[in-house]
Amino acid sequence: MTPWLGGIRRKLAISFSLLVSAFAVFMVVFFPNRLEQQARSALIARAEAVRDMTAYSLSAGLYFGDSSAIREVLDGAARDADVTLLEVRDLAGRLTTIRRDAGAMAHDTIVGGGYVAPDGATYITSTLVLHGTTQVGTLHLGLSLAALRKDVRAGRQLGLIVGALILIIGLALVYTVSTL
Repeated sequence: MTPWLGGIRRKLAISFSLLVSAFAVFMVVFFPNRLEQQARSALIARAEAVRDMTAYSLSAGLYFGDSSAIREVLDGAARDADVTLLEVRDLAGRLTTIRRDAGAMAHDTIVGGGYVAPDGATYITSTLVLHGTTQVGTLHLGLSLAALRKDVRAGRQLGLIVGALILIIGLALVYTVSTL
């Protein structure tokens, strides 16, 4: 028997203390990361929904070259506070219309979609604008990640507080039970 472990009571106290500590660390690490994954998935789904609705609404304006119709559609999409970038290109790749929030990063060239911009503040998604089955242009949409980051930060803080409470209460209970 190792002298620093002492009797069975001390061994059980150490074992349960390690178990409580492991659970507290799990709470601090796992749940905030899971929250971030779910929030990111929801943001991507929302960005794709806004993108697809906007692209559908843009099709007639692009097909007929109606810049006021295109502007109206983009005005409607820009009502969403998180939409920071709306870029419409015609078939030749020429920039037809662009709307960018003051805080949005200037993207010289947007290629593809489904990525976080280099500044880390915007999720960019793109789609073809179709009129029937004919491609008439491309839409690039940027959605701010600020709200997502704020929610994740709050979730991490809450996870840290809950984990600390579990650790403190658990260790107090283990100590109380082991001294009976």
